Amino acid sequence: MTITLHIWTPADKKALMTLCNAIDRTFLSDRLPNPYTEADADWWLRMVTENVASARVLEKNGFLLEEMKIGAVEKGGKAMDVRLYRQNR
Repeated sequence: MTITLHIWTPADKKALMTLCNAIDRTFLSDRLPNPYTEADADWWLRMVTENVASARVLEKNGFLLEEMKIGAVEKGGKAMDVRLYRQNR
C-alpha cells in the first residue's frame, strides 16, 4: 500500500466524497454531512485552499501559529476554525 500526503486541491473532490461517504460514523460528531455531497466537497476544498494560502502568507512574513481553535466561529451557518498567529520577533 502506498500513502501519499499532499495539500487538498479541487482535483481531490471525487476522492474526498468517496472517503466521507464510506467512513464509519460511529464515533464522529454530526458535523460531517451524511450523505457527503458535491456541494459539501466544494465548500471544504474552497475553505482549505483559502486558509492554506492565508497561513502561508503569514508564516512567510515571520508569524508563528500559536493556537488553533476548532469550530470557534460560525460563518454562513457553518462552523469555522480560527488560527491565532503571533509575530516572531
